[in-house]
Amino acid sequence: MSRIRQLSVPISILLIALIFIIAEEPAGAQMSLPDGVKFVDPSSVLRAGGAEYTITVQLKIHDADYPLNGIGVYFESTNPSVLDIGRGTFVMTDSSGRASLNVVTGPNTGNVTVTAVLMSTDGDVRASKNYTVKGFGNVSGTVVDAAGKGIPGASVTLYLLNNSSKSSIVQVPGNPATTAGADAAVPGFYAINDVPYGSYYLEAIKDNQIAALTLTLASTDVSGNIALQGYYLPTPAPTPAPTLEPTPTATPVPPTPTPGAKSTGDPLKQAAWIIGAAIVLAVIIVAVQLMRKKR
Repeated sequence: MSRIRQLSVPISILLIALIFIIAEEPAGAQMSLPDGVKFVDPSSVLRAGGAEYTITVQLKIHDADYPLNGIGVYFESTNPSVLDIGRGTFVMTDSSGRASLNVVTGPNTGNVTVTAVLMSTDGDVRASKNYTVKGFGNVSGTVVDAAGKGIPGASVTLYLLNNSSKSSIVQVPGNPATTAGADAAVPGFYAINDVPYGSYYLEAIKDNQIAALTLTLASTDVSGNIALQGYYLPTPAPTPAPTLEPTPTATPVPPTPTPGAKSTGDPLKQAAWIIGAAIVLAVIIVAVQLMRKKR
């Protein structure tokens, strides 16, 4: 029994020492829970009708990013008819302290608030973000001059509408647009695609001539034709008619005469020679006749 009492004293001392060690352990050695969460996905406007998006939140601690993995983040939607997340949906954070939720929009448009709640903090740490789910369409048309001719190279810009005046430029690819050139199928044509439904201010500019109109996009496509009443396309200079060179006429070349038999001597001598030959021939004939008679 005395042996057990002797052993219990050192054990008690060890337990007391262990308690002091734990109590003296630096607080930084323990894992700190995040004290904030922030939405970091860039867009707040979503396309209705089956578009896919990723909603992302970042853990925070003392206003700095907190790269802590394995923390559950619960997401909820205030308007399931516009963006249905599903009850009880949660995502674990990755090594960078981010949790990403993939969503698919439905056919309805409207506003919705998504809330992210950290599951390890009894709901005390949360954040919310407002989203607008919109339909998207295209704005297209032709910019023409005062005579109704398509203007190549005009600048067309779509602005948000503010009390019938232009506000900030609409941030969509292809805005501003430049109208098609003179060699295009439709000179002066432009198109600005993937524009959210809404009311807009459309402005066209060419050589300091400006014209504008307002329009409302509430379906797939809307036409926005603009006429610059103070602008006329330059009349192209007439193309000079080509100078026709006369076709050269071939100069006839007289045929080279075929050379005949060359005559030799004086013509009088030739005539005398012929007469002499005729006389000799006549003498011979007469001589032959006389010889025949003598026989």
